[in-house]
Amino acid sequence: MKKYIYSLLIAAAAWAGSACERSGNETTGQAKSLDVETTELTFDAKGAAPREIAVTAENLTWEFRVAESAAEWLHAERDGEKLIVRVDDNSSPTERRGSVTIAPSEAGPVKSRTVTVVQLASDEKYSLSVNPERLDFAGTDAEPQVVKVVTEGTGLTWHSEVEGDAKEWISVEEGDGTVTVSVKDTSLEGPRSGNILIVPSLDNVAEKVIRVEQAGLPPMFAVDTESIEFDYRAKYYTNINVTAVNTEWTFHEANEAGDATEISWLKTNAAGDAVRVEAEVNATEEERVAYVVLTPAAEGLEPVKVAVRQTAADEILSTLTGDLDLGELAGARATLMPKQTWDKVSTFSEWNLYLWEEGVSYKANRGAFVGTGARLAITLVSERINFNDDNAYYIPDGTYTVTALAEGETSAPGQLRYPAVSNTGHPKLPIGAWYTKLENDAYTKEQAPLVTGTLTVTRSGEEYTFVLDFEDDLGYAVTGSYTGSLDLQVVGTARPEPTVE
Repeated sequence: MKKYIYSLLIAAAAWAGSACERSGNETTGQAKSLDVETTELTFDAKGAAPREIAVTAENLTWEFRVAESAAEWLHAERDGEKLIVRVDDNSSPTERRGSVTIAPSEAGPVKSRTVTVVQLASDEKYSLSVNPERLDFAGTDAEPQVVKVVTEGTGLTWHSEVEGDAKEWISVEEGDGTVTVSVKDTSLEGPRSGNILIVPSLDNVAEKVIRVEQAGLPPMFAVDTESIEFDYRAKYYTNINVTAVNTEWTFHEANEAGDATEISWLKTNAAGDAVRVEAEVNATEEERVAYVVLTPAAEGLEPVKVAVRQTAADEILSTLTGDLDLGELAGARATLMPKQTWDKVSTFSEWNLYLWEEGVSYKANRGAFVGTGARLAITLVSERINFNDDNAYYIPDGTYTVTALAEGETSAPGQLRYPAVSNTGHPKLPIGAWYTKLENDAYTKEQAPLVTGTLTVTRSGEEYTFVLDFEDDLGYAVTGSYTGSLDLQVVGTARPEPTVE
């Protein structure tokens, strides 16, 4: 029993000794702390002396850092248990703030301390000005211009920027207190403008704007021709094309003396950037001349005078006064003298084709056309047509063209003979392609030689279609068509080849 009690006493003593050692470790551990003398420093704007901050650290080491946002002007360095803080001069008219943080070197429960640093605003005056504030440039060949940039206040700087799309034609070169401005030549008729910004280094100083204005192209006026030539038929109009830059313009007709007057045979109309000029047919034997005078409104530009000349008429045979559409013709007749098969000389055949309108007919017993209305006589040249046993003769399909032959030149298939006046049979038996008019069986003075154009021939069985598209020697159109049978008269008979004795 005694032994048991003794063992309990020993165990209790051992437990009591263990509890006293743990308590002693906790109470004998050294306390840690960190403190600073002040949490805010204020500096003058300029010439401010460095300031000391006493740092009290118990049982720990410490370090510091300057706020990144203020690192350009706020500086600190350690001197034992003190922190020396200094600032650069503040040339800005606004107050600025930064901070320095003092913190334990090792992580733990001790909090870091922050010292706020305030530097007062400078009372120095700051300003920025430009002279001149506006530049005006010519549209082309403009010399560079210089703008003076004046700053007030220590450390105030600036840079230039061309605003927006204007940088495509405005360029700048910065100098010592100057900006040299250049512009490219414009291709625009109207003016254009842009801005150059002079941007200060301080936010509280207003930026300046240099306005750049460039004029459009200088006034210019030109036409694409000095003269216009019409032949006596004057079939087509001609344009005087105008190039006008930054100027309005007008035009008028003038006679040979240059006097403004309406020309009876001339027609002029505005057609956008052009003047359309038309002439009437000149049926006289004299050349005629007039002028179109184009006058720009811009100061310093001279009027332009364009001569209009029209040739005298050759021997005019047409008596038409305008285009003639014969519509659907009523009858067709032709004569053909086929070639002898043994005749190897001829290379083509000629058809004398006649077409007429309602009111006209052919009297075979008289060999004449009678009645009242239009008649056309056309000599058509086709491929060679020989006599044949079937007595079948047809005008070949195709388009036949009026062709004037040079001296010594012979006809060829596909041609229509050029019109001429016969010595004895005109207009009853004209030469080549002609339009004539009958009235009560007699030929009138209304006639037209068909000097250009085509006759298109198509055939289906015994039915022909003829399409006429001609012009006379005055340039008037003569058109029409015929569909129907062809009354063909074959001249001559097939003969045997002659023998040579």
